[in-house]
Amino acid sequence: MKNTLLILLIALINFPAFCQSKADSIEIARLLKIDKMAKRPDRYFFGPVPYRTLEETIGEEYMILPLDSGMKKFGYTYIRAQGSIKRLYSKDIEGKLLVLKSVTKDSAYFADSDGNKYVSVIAYNHTIANIAPIAEFKFARKLYLNKTLWIKTFTVKVGNHRDVINTETKNAIFEPVHILDIVPSTSNMYPLVFIIKTSDGTIGYTVAALSKTNTDRDPDFDFYNRFYIKDPKLIYKYTPAMWANLKKSKVIIGMTEEQVLLIRKDPDQVNKVIVGGKVYKDWIYLEPKYHSYLFLNGKVTMVKE
Repeated sequence: MKNTLLILLIALINFPAFCQSKADSIEIARLLKIDKMAKRPDRYFFGPVPYRTLEETIGEEYMILPLDSGMKKFGYTYIRAQGSIKRLYSKDIEGKLLVLKSVTKDSAYFADSDGNKYVSVIAYNHTIANIAPIAEFKFARKLYLNKTLWIKTFTVKVGNHRDVINTETKNAIFEPVHILDIVPSTSNMYPLVFIIKTSDGTIGYTVAALSKTNTDRDPDFDFYNRFYIKDPKLIYKYTPAMWANLKKSKVIIGMTEEQVLLIRKDPDQVNKVIVGGKVYKDWIYLEPKYHSYLFLNGKVTMVKE
């Protein structure tokens, strides 16, 4: 077992962009008992903490997430005090820490520090609504609070994260941001709200999931799809003109596949087209509307938008 843990720790320490330091890697491995997951493939890493099933988190604390403004009057739909049909509201349970005791196909069972028991429905995608592992918040704050990250999405929200109706957006892709705070969101699908300050002083926020535990694993909310932990301009050696096009989300003739992927997701389809003995690759996107990019020798030769 000691050899297994040692091998895994070495792997984690060298895992690309896993976290800020060797000490962080060791701490995460120790606290999450990662020796049980020594053979876990890389597909379980959506961020700096590995994804785990609900069953693997039995015995750990979860936090009841706040409800958004539109749901407060309805209360928590899925979680109840065990043996009761009474609906719980924000004043009853928001922010409460519960220990996951057991999991069945349809239900998850919790207890608080006073011994009170709770039960929640498990959704079809094997997630529990309105609740998130406390480890998400602990590690997010340990790794990134008061640190600099770089935005990987085109927009961030500006304003108060609780006032989702009136918030504006700002194009901040590739920009450095200072992480002012990390607080719970209103959804277990993206449990973390990163409160950020941009280089021009704008205060805003974006959401993410650190490990994707208890989420439907939507890639849009992967930590590594939301942030760079290193300045992308040091990672990718492009001209100022190319960075300006990328900042505007503009695909132009001559761009490489790598450059296109910085501002577009993976294509929905890739077709090979042979014309005059030359092999082209046609990247096809079906959403939000049909568009495609034709590549020859790894560079864009035609844009159809």
